[in-house]
This record gives sequence, C-alpha cells and structure tokens, in this order.
Amino acid sequence: MAKRKTGRRSASSIFGNLNKPMIGAAGVVAYESFISPMIPLQGTAKDLLELVGGLWLSKKQGFLGATGKSLVVLNSYQLISGLVGNKLTGLITGNTASSNYAYADI
Repeated sequence: MAKRKTGRRSASSIFGNLNKPMIGAAGVVAYESFISPMIPLQGTAKDLLELVGGLWLSKKQGFLGATGKSLVVLNSYQLISGLVGNKLTGLITGNTASSNYAYADI
C-alpha cells in the first residue's frame, strides 16, 4: 500500500508578496539614516558605491538581501535620472526650456 503524503503549507504573511519589498525599504531607510551620512563621497561616486554594495547584499538572504535589492533599484534610478537629466521634460510639458512640471495648466 502506498504511503500517503502529508503536505505542508508554508505560512503566508499578512502582506503577501509585499513583505520583502517593505522590509527592503525599511532597511534602506535605516541605511540612509545611519550609515550613508558617514560615507565621505558625494554624487555619482556615492551612487555607484551604493549600487555595488547593493548588488553584493542582494545575494544574501532575508533582511540583508531585501535591503540590497532595494538599494540596487534606488541607486539605479539615481544614476539613470542623472544621465537623462531634463531631456524628457519636453514630453511632459511640451516645453523644453523649463524643467518644472506644468500641473496648473492641466
């Protein structure tokens, strides 16, 4: 007679799939509050350093891995937005001379 399998169901968190990104965001807030001010670099050099550190941390498990993944996303955004600059504002406002959004004209 075949042995019956007893299935185990993993416990799901309250937030479901949002649990890890929220933990990662909390880790980035703690990092930006406590550790980031002690780094003597500024600008793009600091963003690159944090991107590399985030890539290294993203290979870890748990809190550190979630923090690393969030650092990668945020610093990638910082670097790309610095490269693009205000080149895309003409698509939003129809005016390439100004970098302000024209919310009052809507």
